[in-house]
Amino acid sequence: MMPLPGIYFRVQNTKLLKGELVSDIHITRELLRAVLAGEVPPRLLIEVGLKHLTAVCPFCREEYEAFVREPRTASGNYDAAFRVLPALMDRHRGEYAEADRVARRDLRALLKLPHLERLQKIARAVSRFRGATLAALLLDESKACLPGDPHGAYELAEAAEAVLLRTPIDQAIGLMARSAAYFGNALRLLGKPDEAKERFRQARAFIRNGGATDPHILAEVDWLEGALHMDRRRFAQAEELLSRAVALYAVSGDREQSARPLLTLGSMYYYRGDYLEAIQTIRTALALLPQETDPRFYLYCRYNLAFFLAEAGEYQAAAEELAAHRHLYRDFPDEHTTLHRRWLEGRIAAGLGHLDEAEQAFLIVREGFIARGSGFDAAITSLELALLYIREGRTAAVRQLAEEMQPIFAAEDVHREAVAALLLFEEAARRDELTVESVEQLARYLKAARTDSTLRFKAS
Repeated sequence: MMPLPGIYFRVQNTKLLKGELVSDIHITRELLRAVLAGEVPPRLLIEVGLKHLTAVCPFCREEYEAFVREPRTASGNYDAAFRVLPALMDRHRGEYAEADRVARRDLRALLKLPHLERLQKIARAVSRFRGATLAALLLDESKACLPGDPHGAYELAEAAEAVLLRTPIDQAIGLMARSAAYFGNALRLLGKPDEAKERFRQARAFIRNGGATDPHILAEVDWLEGALHMDRRRFAQAEELLSRAVALYAVSGDREQSARPLLTLGSMYYYRGDYLEAIQTIRTALALLPQETDPRFYLYCRYNLAFFLAEAGEYQAAAEELAAHRHLYRDFPDEHTTLHRRWLEGRIAAGLGHLDEAEQAFLIVREGFIARGSGFDAAITSLELALLYIREGRTAAVRQLAEEMQPIFAAEDVHREAVAALLLFEEAARRDELTVESVEQLARYLKAARTDSTLRFKAS
């Protein structure tokens, strides 16, 4: 079982201070390394340093504010220019409003079409379906597809890229980096880490060579590439990128957005086995994020908090967290969210000793995952069922589970090494040789092997 996807402010060795937020940002090793590698522009160090100094040093703040208040002396008379400026701003405001209206009209037209027709329509258009505004809207739609629909996210990122290829390069470069990162993230969730890595390499090339400097885009690339490193169990690299992402969001003045890499960081701590850190990190994310800002993302944070509590053996606390926010799930009745909620309910029921309730939940969830072609999730649910049956001495039920594994073997997301491990489970079940320890060992392997097709199962 996995947390739902999506960090924190640096304080003493990159740890959270008991979940508290700090009010300032700092020049971190991650930022310095990124500047040295050409991955973020040097001017960001000036912005971070200035914000830090004016926040913590009264003298620096007073001097800076006095400087801002000083009258400027320069050659030439700018009075006329300043009088014209409001009129120019009004005109451009109108131009931006019209561009937004046209882009939203084009977006509605594209979203009505199947993927291939959408790409063809963009390719055939003479003047429509181009521009940074439309591309940004398509990328927002791509982002909204996740985590439940990575195929949809990939297709919308491809449409955004097609639009950007018909957009002047000076308007497109930052969004090209963002588009490449969205491709990479969708490929990550589709179980294609090597292709994802190549897309992130492209995103870095756009940043390094194309001059993309928007802190939001730089933060987003760091966040999503950090998630890829997390999946591949490269925890040090993941932590560095995620730390940098939150610093960049802070530079941009958007602390709410740092809740997103915080969610990913919580998942990273979970995979590393640091359940307490995972719980503290998610609570920090929730403190940053008002529910109304992004209700679905807020729900994912709430889900992950309950999930991590259950993983830490705090089943009663997990049940209370889930019950207190059950109303949130009613607003998002999609299959992905519903299956994961039901799965978590089953795990909590098992932990509290309500075995009949747990069995019913696992059976429903397992069938749902098989129907969706989610082989890894179906396999892990099967192992959880097997653990229930073994503890109850129901060997016939374990054997029946083994006989029903074929759809899981055939699922596209279950790679060869995982199938080999599940075949060992099937054979041991038929011989009534499974133990609680052997099934728990296999479950741990599957959670790690989901994103690493080279990892082999070694039975102890």
